[in-house]
Amino acid sequence: MGKRVLLVVIAVILCSCIAGVVSAEAGIAKVYGKVVGPDGVTPEASVKVMIQVADLGEQPEFPWATKTVTTDAKGNYTAYIYFPAIVEVKFVARAIKTSSLPFKEGSQSIGFYDKPPVNNASYCLNIKMKNHPNAVLLKGQIKDAETGLPINGDINIWDNTQQELDADTYWANSDGTFEILHDVATSPSAIYVKSPKYYNETRYNPKTSLLTVKRGSAYALHYALVSNKKSGYIHGTVVDISTGKPIPFAKMYITSPTWCPWCYDTVVTNSLGTYKQSISETGTYGVRTHGAHTEVNARTPYLMQSRGVDTRADQISQVDFEMVRK
Repeated sequence: MGKRVLLVVIAVILCSCIAGVVSAEAGIAKVYGKVVGPDGVTPEASVKVMIQVADLGEQPEFPWATKTVTTDAKGNYTAYIYFPAIVEVKFVARAIKTSSLPFKEGSQSIGFYDKPPVNNASYCLNIKMKNHPNAVLLKGQIKDAETGLPINGDINIWDNTQQELDADTYWANSDGTFEILHDVATSPSAIYVKSPKYYNETRYNPKTSLLTVKRGSAYALHYALVSNKKSGYIHGTVVDISTGKPIPFAKMYITSPTWCPWCYDTVVTNSLGTYKQSISETGTYGVRTHGAHTEVNARTPYLMQSRGVDTRADQISQVDFEMVRK
Protein backbone atom coordinates (compact mmCIF):
# COMPACT_ATOMS: atom_id res chain seq x y z
CA MET A 1 0.00 0.00 0.00
CA GLY A 2 2.27 2.68 -1.31
CA LYS A 3 5.25 1.28 0.49
CA ARG A 4 8.68 0.28 -0.67
CA VAL A 5 9.03 -3.47 -0.43
CA LEU A 6 12.21 -5.40 0.02
CA LEU A 7 13.12 -7.57 -2.93
CA VAL A 8 15.17 -10.56 -1.88
CA VAL A 9 17.37 -12.21 -4.48
CA ILE A 10 17.46 -15.92 -3.80
CA ALA A 11 19.54 -18.69 -5.21
CA VAL A 12 17.65 -21.54 -6.86
CA ILE A 13 18.73 -25.10 -6.32
CA LEU A 14 17.13 -27.54 -8.73
CA CYS A 15 15.41 -30.56 -7.25
CA SER A 16 12.90 -33.20 -8.29
CA CYS A 17 9.46 -33.46 -6.77
CA ILE A 18 6.82 -36.19 -6.57
CA ALA A 19 3.53 -35.40 -8.27
CA GLY A 20 0.11 -36.39 -6.96
CA VAL A 21 -3.38 -36.56 -8.35
CA VAL A 22 -4.88 -33.23 -9.44
CA SER A 23 -7.59 -31.96 -7.09
CA ALA A 24 -9.56 -28.72 -6.88
CA GLU A 25 -10.18 -29.17 -3.16
CA ALA A 26 -8.30 -27.91 -0.14
CA GLY A 27 -5.76 -30.36 1.13
CA ILE A 28 -2.44 -31.17 2.74
CA ALA A 29 0.90 -30.89 0.96
CA LYS A 30 4.33 -32.15 1.92
CA VAL A 31 7.03 -29.48 1.62
CA TYR A 32 10.61 -30.66 2.04
CA GLY A 33 14.15 -29.73 1.12
CA LYS A 34 17.69 -29.04 2.27
CA VAL A 35 19.20 -25.88 3.73
CA VAL A 36 22.83 -25.07 2.94
CA GLY A 37 25.11 -22.18 3.87
CA PRO A 38 26.29 -19.28 1.69
CA ASP A 39 28.92 -21.54 0.09
CA GLY A 40 26.13 -23.65 -1.39
CA VAL A 41 27.57 -26.86 0.08
CA THR A 42 27.71 -26.88 3.88
CA PRO A 43 24.48 -28.19 5.43
CA GLU A 44 22.85 -25.94 8.02
CA ALA A 45 21.75 -28.02 11.02
CA SER A 46 19.23 -26.90 13.69
CA VAL A 47 17.96 -24.05 11.51
CA LYS A 48 14.37 -22.86 11.84
CA VAL A 49 12.39 -23.17 8.59
CA MET A 50 9.00 -21.46 8.27
CA ILE A 51 6.75 -22.82 5.53
CA GLN A 52 3.90 -20.54 4.51
CA VAL A 53 0.94 -20.80 2.19
CA ALA A 54 0.97 -17.23 0.92
CA ASP A 55 -1.04 -14.93 -1.33
CA LEU A 56 0.62 -14.92 -4.75
CA GLY A 57 -0.46 -11.34 -5.44
CA GLU A 58 1.05 -9.77 -2.30
CA GLN A 59 4.64 -8.55 -1.90
CA PRO A 60 5.74 -9.35 0.74
CA GLU A 61 3.60 -12.43 1.15
CA PHE A 62 0.42 -12.45 3.24
CA PRO A 63 0.41 -15.89 4.94
CA TRP A 64 -2.78 -17.95 4.90
CA ALA A 65 -1.09 -20.65 6.99
CA THR A 66 2.32 -21.16 8.63
CA LYS A 67 4.19 -24.25 9.80
CA THR A 68 7.60 -24.10 11.50
CA VAL A 69 10.09 -26.99 11.57
CA THR A 70 13.83 -27.42 12.28
CA THR A 71 16.49 -28.92 10.03
CA ASP A 72 18.25 -32.14 11.07
CA ALA A 73 22.01 -32.75 11.28
CA LYS A 74 22.22 -32.95 7.47
CA GLY A 75 20.26 -29.73 6.89
CA ASN A 76 17.10 -31.53 5.76
CA TYR A 77 13.56 -30.53 6.72
CA THR A 78 10.04 -31.87 6.10
CA ALA A 79 6.69 -30.26 6.84
CA TYR A 80 3.04 -31.00 6.10
CA ILE A 81 0.88 -27.93 5.62
CA TYR A 82 -2.78 -27.20 4.85
CA PHE A 83 -3.68 -25.14 1.78
CA PRO A 84 -7.03 -23.56 0.75
CA ALA A 85 -8.86 -24.54 -2.44
CA ILE A 86 -8.02 -21.41 -4.40
CA VAL A 87 -5.64 -20.54 -7.18
CA GLU A 88 -2.91 -17.93 -7.05
CA VAL A 89 -1.23 -19.08 -3.86
CA LYS A 90 2.36 -20.10 -3.34
CA PHE A 91 4.40 -22.14 -0.91
CA VAL A 92 7.25 -20.17 0.63
CA ALA A 93 10.01 -21.83 2.67
CA ARG A 94 12.11 -19.36 4.68
CA ALA A 95 15.14 -20.39 6.72
CA ILE A 96 16.63 -18.13 9.38
CA LYS A 97 19.66 -18.63 11.63
CA THR A 98 20.26 -16.19 14.48
CA SER A 99 22.25 -18.36 16.91
CA SER A 100 25.56 -16.98 15.60
CA LEU A 101 26.86 -13.94 13.72
CA PRO A 102 26.41 -12.89 11.06
CA PHE A 103 22.71 -13.62 10.92
CA LYS A 104 21.69 -15.78 7.97
CA GLU A 105 18.50 -16.01 5.97
CA GLY A 106 17.29 -17.59 2.75
CA SER A 107 14.05 -18.50 1.03
CA GLN A 108 12.58 -20.43 -1.87
CA SER A 109 9.05 -20.60 -3.26
CA ILE A 110 6.79 -22.25 -5.80
CA GLY A 111 3.68 -20.53 -7.22
CA PHE A 112 0.34 -21.90 -8.43
CA TYR A 113 -1.24 -19.62 -11.02
CA ASP A 114 -4.05 -21.46 -12.82
CA LYS A 115 -4.99 -24.24 -10.41
CA PRO A 116 -4.57 -24.90 -6.69
CA PRO A 117 -1.81 -27.15 -5.33
CA VAL A 118 -2.30 -30.90 -5.56
CA ASN A 119 -3.63 -32.70 -2.50
CA ASN A 120 -1.14 -35.19 -0.99
CA ALA A 121 1.60 -34.06 -3.38
CA SER A 122 5.22 -33.32 -2.41
CA TYR A 123 7.03 -30.09 -3.24
CA CYS A 124 10.79 -29.74 -2.97
CA LEU A 125 12.14 -26.34 -1.87
CA ASN A 126 15.89 -26.27 -1.29
CA ILE A 127 17.31 -23.14 0.32
CA LYS A 128 20.71 -21.47 0.06
CA MET A 129 21.25 -19.05 2.93
CA LYS A 130 22.80 -15.59 2.67
CA ASN A 131 24.77 -13.65 5.28
CA HIS A 132 23.11 -10.52 6.69
CA PRO A 133 25.93 -8.63 8.45
CA ASN A 134 23.96 -5.37 8.56
CA ALA A 135 20.78 -6.83 10.04
CA VAL A 136 19.04 -6.57 13.39
CA LEU A 137 16.63 -9.24 14.60
CA LEU A 138 13.12 -8.18 15.60
CA LYS A 139 10.92 -10.92 17.04
CA GLY A 140 7.71 -11.17 19.01
CA GLN A 141 3.98 -11.69 18.68
CA ILE A 142 0.87 -9.62 17.98
CA LYS A 143 -2.42 -10.38 19.72
CA ASP A 144 -5.87 -8.91 20.23
CA ALA A 145 -5.82 -7.33 23.69
CA GLU A 146 -9.41 -8.40 24.43
CA THR A 147 -9.59 -11.92 23.00
CA GLY A 148 -5.92 -12.95 23.08
CA LEU A 149 -6.24 -14.24 19.52
CA PRO A 150 -3.26 -13.83 17.17
CA ILE A 151 -3.11 -11.06 14.57
CA ASN A 152 -1.08 -11.73 11.41
CA GLY A 153 -1.21 -8.25 9.95
CA ASP A 154 1.47 -6.13 8.34
CA ILE A 155 4.49 -4.72 10.24
CA ASN A 156 6.09 -1.56 8.90
CA ILE A 157 9.67 -0.51 9.68
CA TRP A 158 11.49 2.68 8.71
CA ASP A 159 14.46 4.63 10.08
CA ASN A 160 14.29 8.10 11.57
CA THR A 161 15.59 9.72 8.38
CA GLN A 162 12.63 8.40 6.37
CA GLN A 163 8.88 8.93 6.22
CA GLU A 164 6.41 6.17 7.04
CA LEU A 165 5.46 6.11 3.35
CA ASP A 166 8.97 4.71 2.66
CA ALA A 167 8.68 1.90 5.20
CA ASP A 168 9.65 -1.71 4.53
CA THR A 169 6.65 -4.01 5.02
CA TYR A 170 6.69 -7.49 6.53
CA TRP A 171 3.89 -9.87 7.60
CA ALA A 172 3.47 -11.69 10.88
CA ASN A 173 2.91 -15.43 10.66
CA SER A 174 -0.60 -16.89 10.88
CA ASP A 175 -0.09 -17.45 14.64
CA GLY A 176 0.79 -13.77 15.13
CA THR A 177 4.50 -14.38 15.67
CA PHE A 178 7.18 -12.64 13.66
CA GLU A 179 10.94 -12.98 13.27
CA ILE A 180 12.35 -10.27 11.02
CA LEU A 181 15.88 -9.60 9.83
CA HIS A 182 15.96 -5.91 8.99
CA ASP A 183 19.06 -4.25 7.50
CA VAL A 184 20.07 -0.89 8.98
CA ALA A 185 22.24 1.71 7.25
CA THR A 186 24.30 2.56 10.35
CA SER A 187 25.05 1.05 13.75
CA PRO A 188 23.65 2.22 16.08
CA SER A 189 20.53 3.31 14.23
CA ALA A 190 17.09 4.61 15.23
CA ILE A 191 14.14 2.82 13.65
CA TYR A 192 10.38 2.94 13.94
CA VAL A 193 8.33 -0.26 14.11
CA LYS A 194 4.55 0.03 13.58
CA SER A 195 2.04 -2.70 14.37
CA PRO A 196 -0.97 -3.53 12.13
CA LYS A 197 -4.00 -1.25 12.04
CA TYR A 198 -6.48 -3.87 10.84
CA TYR A 199 -6.91 -7.61 10.59
CA ASN A 200 -9.77 -9.96 9.73
CA GLU A 201 -12.41 -7.23 9.38
CA THR A 202 -11.37 -5.56 12.66
CA ARG A 203 -9.80 -2.10 12.84
CA TYR A 204 -7.13 -1.68 15.55
CA ASN A 205 -5.39 1.27 17.12
CA PRO A 206 -1.81 0.69 15.91
CA LYS A 207 1.25 1.09 18.11
CA THR A 208 4.56 2.57 16.98
CA SER A 209 7.85 1.81 18.75
CA LEU A 210 11.04 3.86 18.41
CA LEU A 211 14.12 1.68 18.95
CA THR A 212 17.84 2.39 18.98
CA VAL A 213 19.37 -0.76 17.50
CA LYS A 214 22.80 -2.21 16.73
CA ARG A 215 23.69 -4.63 13.96
CA GLY A 216 23.83 -8.25 15.08
CA SER A 217 21.53 -7.64 18.07
CA ALA A 218 18.08 -9.04 18.83
CA TYR A 219 15.06 -7.09 20.11
CA ALA A 220 11.76 -8.40 21.47
CA LEU A 221 8.51 -6.66 20.55
CA HIS A 222 5.11 -7.84 21.76
CA TYR A 223 1.91 -6.02 20.86
CA ALA A 224 -1.54 -6.34 22.44
CA LEU A 225 -3.76 -4.25 20.17
CA VAL A 226 -7.06 -2.66 21.16
CA SER A 227 -9.82 -2.78 18.56
CA ASN A 228 -11.72 0.31 17.48
CA LYS A 229 -15.22 -0.58 18.66
CA LYS A 230 -16.79 2.40 16.89
CA SER A 231 -15.76 1.26 13.42
CA GLY A 232 -18.40 0.73 10.80
CA TYR A 233 -17.90 -1.44 7.77
CA ILE A 234 -18.57 -1.88 4.06
CA HIS A 235 -19.97 -5.23 2.96
CA GLY A 236 -21.62 -6.81 -0.04
CA THR A 237 -21.97 -9.77 -2.37
CA VAL A 238 -20.25 -10.48 -5.69
CA VAL A 239 -22.18 -12.63 -8.17
CA ASP A 240 -22.02 -13.66 -11.84
CA ILE A 241 -24.79 -11.67 -13.53
CA SER A 242 -25.51 -14.43 -16.09
CA THR A 243 -25.95 -17.24 -13.56
CA GLY A 244 -26.70 -15.42 -10.32
CA LYS A 245 -24.14 -17.62 -8.57
CA PRO A 246 -21.79 -16.11 -5.98
CA ILE A 247 -18.13 -15.64 -6.88
CA PRO A 248 -15.85 -16.89 -4.07
CA PHE A 249 -12.29 -15.66 -3.41
CA ALA A 250 -12.77 -12.49 -5.48
CA LYS A 251 -10.28 -9.85 -4.36
CA MET A 252 -11.84 -6.49 -3.44
CA TYR A 253 -9.84 -3.24 -3.48
CA ILE A 254 -11.07 -0.55 -1.09
CA THR A 255 -9.72 3.02 -0.92
CA SER A 256 -10.44 5.38 1.98
CA PRO A 257 -11.29 9.12 1.87
CA THR A 258 -7.82 10.24 3.02
CA TRP A 259 -5.49 7.80 1.24
CA CYS A 260 -3.73 8.44 -2.03
CA PRO A 261 -5.77 7.22 -5.06
CA TRP A 262 -3.47 4.23 -5.66
CA CYS A 263 -3.39 3.09 -2.00
CA TYR A 264 -5.94 0.50 -0.93
CA ASP A 265 -6.95 -2.26 1.47
CA THR A 266 -7.74 -5.68 0.07
CA VAL A 267 -10.29 -8.23 1.28
CA VAL A 268 -11.39 -11.52 -0.33
CA THR A 269 -14.95 -12.80 -0.71
CA ASN A 270 -15.83 -16.01 1.12
CA SER A 271 -17.37 -19.17 -0.33
CA LEU A 272 -20.77 -17.40 -0.49
CA GLY A 273 -19.35 -14.49 -2.45
CA THR A 274 -19.67 -12.02 0.42
CA TYR A 275 -17.04 -9.63 1.78
CA LYS A 276 -16.72 -7.26 4.72
CA GLN A 277 -14.17 -4.50 5.40
CA SER A 278 -14.09 -2.37 8.57
CA ILE A 279 -13.77 1.43 8.21
CA SER A 280 -12.80 4.19 10.62
CA GLU A 281 -13.19 7.40 8.59
CA THR A 282 -16.10 9.47 7.27
CA GLY A 283 -16.20 10.29 3.57
CA THR A 284 -16.26 8.64 0.15
CA TYR A 285 -14.80 5.15 -0.16
CA GLY A 286 -14.03 3.43 -3.45
CA VAL A 287 -14.66 -0.28 -4.01
CA ARG A 288 -13.51 -2.15 -7.12
CA THR A 289 -13.03 -5.76 -8.19
CA HIS A 290 -12.05 -7.94 -11.15
CA GLY A 291 -14.26 -10.74 -9.77
CA ALA A 292 -11.21 -13.00 -9.37
CA HIS A 293 -8.36 -13.70 -6.95
CA THR A 294 -5.81 -11.91 -9.12
CA GLU A 295 -4.46 -8.44 -9.81
CA VAL A 296 -3.71 -9.20 -13.47
CA ASN A 297 -6.61 -7.89 -15.56
CA ALA A 298 -5.71 -9.95 -18.64
CA ARG A 299 -6.25 -13.19 -16.70
CA THR A 300 -9.66 -12.37 -15.22
CA PRO A 301 -12.92 -13.72 -16.74
CA TYR A 302 -14.88 -10.57 -15.81
CA LEU A 303 -14.85 -6.87 -16.65
CA MET A 304 -13.54 -4.74 -13.81
CA GLN A 305 -16.21 -2.79 -11.90
CA SER A 306 -15.92 0.02 -9.37
CA ARG A 307 -18.33 1.79 -7.01
CA GLY A 308 -18.19 4.81 -4.75
CA VAL A 309 -19.99 4.99 -1.42
CA ASP A 310 -20.46 7.94 0.96
CA THR A 311 -20.47 6.71 4.53
CA ARG A 312 -19.64 7.54 8.13
CA ALA A 313 -17.04 5.91 10.36
CA ASP A 314 -19.77 4.23 12.45
CA GLN A 315 -22.10 3.35 9.55
CA ILE A 316 -22.76 0.04 7.77
CA SER A 317 -22.87 0.33 3.97
CA GLN A 318 -23.70 -2.33 1.39
CA VAL A 319 -21.98 -2.40 -2.01
CA ASP A 320 -22.90 -5.35 -4.26
CA PHE A 321 -21.44 -6.33 -7.63
CA GLU A 322 -22.98 -8.21 -10.56
CA MET A 323 -20.00 -9.22 -12.66
CA VAL A 324 -20.23 -9.31 -16.48
CA ARG A 325 -18.07 -11.80 -18.34
CA LYS A 326 -15.71 -10.56 -21.03
